[in-house]
Amino acid sequence: MLFVLICTEGEVSEPAYINALKAAIIAQAPQNAGQVEVEALDLQGNQGHTALISRANEKVADYTDIEDSYIGEGDTVEKWIICDYDKMHERGVSIEDLRQDARDAGFELIINRPNFELFILLHFMSIDEAVGIRPSQYETIINQKTDELNSRNLVEKVGFTSAMNAPTYSKNRYHARTYFGQLMSRNPELIDLVASIECDTAWNAYSEMPKIVVRIKEIFESVESE
Repeated sequence: MLFVLICTEGEVSEPAYINALKAAIIAQAPQNAGQVEVEALDLQGNQGHTALISRANEKVADYTDIEDSYIGEGDTVEKWIICDYDKMHERGVSIEDLRQDARDAGFELIINRPNFELFILLHFMSIDEAVGIRPSQYETIINQKTDELNSRNLVEKVGFTSAMNAPTYSKNRYHARTYFGQLMSRNPELIDLVASIECDTAWNAYSEMPKIVVRIKEIFESVESE
């Protein structure tokens, strides 16, 4: 069996998104959920990105060492790390060095530049539009676009009610989980939309999260077809 472990620098939004994405794709089928797990990394403040890979390796060890682990002998383990760029420069961390260190440790590195909220914006607009928005405005624009989506859904989707609206987004743990749960389950068309996005890492703003979306779709859609 293929086991995928996704480790995230962000402790709230990224895990909430991955779990909502899984649920939307597999339609709450619990027997399949063991194939992809997401774990937030505790980087203990100022250690920042220098601790990223070591913490991720500790999470892998947690899964392989426990007695009732999803991972069995002969299973394939695929490892990913998601992190933001916004504080890497001030900590003297280069993307190239971090990517090489991750590769050497067997991880695929996913960068959001400047941060994960840029990726959320890409559910509502093109990367060309998003790069013109200041990071300080991301959360405000996300909520404006979410309100617009909710309004369209009430008009265009048969049987859609206000109870199905995606709520206000914030980095609060409960709010993020509820936001992404509603956004993805009520708007599954967004999954294919963001999966089709191609990022140019030469830009000053980009997200590699579509790679994760594509990979999770591949995994669970192959399970459903078996």
